[in-house]
This record gives sequence, structure tokens and C-alpha cells, in this order.
Amino acid sequence: MKKFLVMSIVLLTAGTIAAAALSGKDYVEKGKPGKVSGVLLEESAEWYVIDGVNKIAIHMGPVFYRDEIKLNLKENDKVTAEGFVYENELTVTKLIYNGKEYNFRDSNGDPLWAGRGNRQGNGLRSRN
Repeated sequence: MKKFLVMSIVLLTAGTIAAAALSGKDYVEKGKPGKVSGVLLEESAEWYVIDGVNKIAIHMGPVFYRDEIKLNLKENDKVTAEGFVYENELTVTKLIYNGKEYNFRDSNGDPLWAGRGNRQGNGLRSRN
């Protein structure tokens, strides 16, 4: 009985944590347009912008897309990120880094990599 109770608590906690995680689409829907400038920080494969006071997590989509657009970020470099801000997180639509502009989402917040990668669906999408 104790094992069942412990397993139930573990599964409930894991489910709660998973439900709390927001997707990029959630940040677009809940967030407001905004911009942050500062220096880059990488922690546990996540990127942040430190603007002098705040530490803002920046979400840039899948690694394959960043590789495709040849974005090679380095810690402590300066960056400006525009997108949708929700709490202390920003889903990036445009990033200005080393004098170059990188685009991640269109004006509606739809990802430019949509229809590719692990969640590409059944392959029946058209590219209009």
C-alpha cells in the first residue's frame, strides 16, 4: 500500500509539473509584444538575456532551426530580442545579434519552422 501511495504522489507531481510547462504558442497567446536587450547567458542548455537587473528566458524554437539559420550564440555577447513577453520569459520573433537580424516567428506569432521537425504531422500540409 505504501508503494502505491508513493507512486501516486510521484505521478501526480510529475503530471502537475508537465501541465505547468508552457509551449511557445502559449507564450504568444498569453504574452504581450515586447523587447529586451542585454548580454547572453546559457544555463542547462537554455538561453537567457540579462538586462542589468532581470534574467529573461528566451525561447527560440528547435535547435535544428537555429542551426539552419546559422545562429551560433555565445555567452556574454550583446543581443536584442523582440517577441511575446510573459512573466520573465520571451518567445522570440526577431533576434538582433552581431549586427545581423534572425527571424523566428511571423507577425502572428506562427513559427517559421512550422511543418518541419518532430511534430510535422502527417505530411499532408501544403506550403502556400
